[in-house]
Amino acid sequence: MKGNITNINSRIDDKILTQLHNIELDIMDEIHRICTDNNITYYLAGGSVLGAIRHKGFIPWDDDIDICMPRKDFEKFVEVCQEQLQTNFFLQTEQTDQFYGKFIAKVIKKGTIFQEEIAGSRKAYNGIFVDVFVLDDIKHRKGKQKIFTKIIWFLTDILSIKRGWSISRKKAYALLSFLLKENFILKLRYKFLTWDMKKKCAFYVNYGSQYGVVKQTFPKSVFGIPKLSKFENRQYYIPQQAKKFLKQLYGADYMKLPPMEKRVCHNPVKIDFGNLV
Repeated sequence: MKGNITNINSRIDDKILTQLHNIELDIMDEIHRICTDNNITYYLAGGSVLGAIRHKGFIPWDDDIDICMPRKDFEKFVEVCQEQLQTNFFLQTEQTDQFYGKFIAKVIKKGTIFQEEIAGSRKAYNGIFVDVFVLDDIKHRKGKQKIFTKIIWFLTDILSIKRGWSISRKKAYALLSFLLKENFILKLRYKFLTWDMKKKCAFYVNYGSQYGVVKQTFPKSVFGIPKLSKFENRQYYIPQQAKKFLKQLYGADYMKLPPMEKRVCHNPVKIDFGNLV
């Protein structure tokens, strides 16, 4: 079955959402296979953990799956995917997509389209995806993390402009994107992302999260040993102390449903399932 929806201005209807979820579960099954076959640690992240605990699957109005991996596992995952990822999937990173500028990876189902409102007319691959975030070692100092976040995302903006992934009205950004070499930007950003990697750290930070760096800095013990949790008719890994994770991210009443006006998704402007469902 093929679906092609343009100019979506309201909540995705249930039929489309179900098709979207089914493809995302296919992607997640492939990620889970690769990780279990190669002893790679991953956890569901963000709203996907909330969905697993509160709904035993997707949050009903949510349109994506998020996972995270410690840096060493993430880098192993990227390497392993070069040979073991099935050919109907694509691992999108700054290395595999010349128009992609983020340090967050995506596993995408080929032949599909999921174009977000913020994506504009970018040339990067924009199929239906699962986001893969990185957990970096950090010595927990809020001021340092906030400064590093600004630097990391500043460099990401510069790289995105350089790669034609976004356009900035700030002339200084455009000028820097012209003057700085791409390899220099990538190396400098990686240096800030992994600043404490070789130090003894008790915390993980997710610099790529929409929830902000303070909320996304956790004791490593919160993630701990991954534990399987029901997710739809599957089982995926969640943090060992999932309740502490959710309480920090969403507050003590995370089991309570939000009001209707806050039940939002990515607001895609185009979805195409290709011939894959």
